[in-house]
Amino acid sequence: MNQLIKIENRNGSTEYRYDPLGRRTAKIRNGEITVYHWQEDTLAIESTNGQNTHYLFEPGTFEPLAQFQTTSPIGIEREDKPAEPYSYDPETDPLLKIPPEPQGQSEVQPELVYYQLDHLGTPIAAHNAKGEAVWTVEYEAWGRIRNETVSDDLKANIPFRFQGQYYDEESGLHYNRFRYYDPEIGRFVSQDPIWLKGGGNLYAYVVNPTLWIDPLGLDHRSVFWKAETFAK
Repeated sequence: MNQLIKIENRNGSTEYRYDPLGRRTAKIRNGEITVYHWQEDTLAIESTNGQNTHYLFEPGTFEPLAQFQTTSPIGIEREDKPAEPYSYDPETDPLLKIPPEPQGQSEVQPELVYYQLDHLGTPIAAHNAKGEAVWTVEYEAWGRIRNETVSDDLKANIPFRFQGQYYDEESGLHYNRFRYYDPEIGRFVSQDPIWLKGGGNLYAYVVNPTLWIDPLGLDHRSVFWKAETFAK
């Protein structure tokens, strides 16, 4: 599917796994495994070392609304027995059972973060439960960060950029479902999987990044597509 499967640089080695729909299911960075769980086309949960980050999106869009963290493993519940904690490992088949936590051990209070978006649906700020800004950012037209401010109180990672894009710290690229986007050059790093159906330039993002988005890395759409659809 022409996806990035491994990178090696001065920060170490990172490998990626995908499902048949192009959704990234795992990232293995210097031996540490991050697993991704999806709700159709949007990321629902990512898990690293027992730390789960849950993401909420505006229904029917790629616009993030909020995220929160928990440390309890994901439970699988059956009618004939109580929920049991399991964790997914891409190298096994397919679930690992996690022993229950000792009695009296409480879960860490989750960190709740709300997103503030611009007209493109791109996060420009994040606020904590008290309404305080804990992350703010200014972008250049093609998504390169001009200024970024991160509060010392913020423990969570803020990964989302243009709609449908997830920032990878290890490479500086944005995972954009079927391709990866480089904000430094304003282009995708691989050809469009749908070829000329997506436009004459197989590496182009959109013609005008202030009015158009490409949430799947396939074909651009007007940022006003949702309003136009609802108006019909």
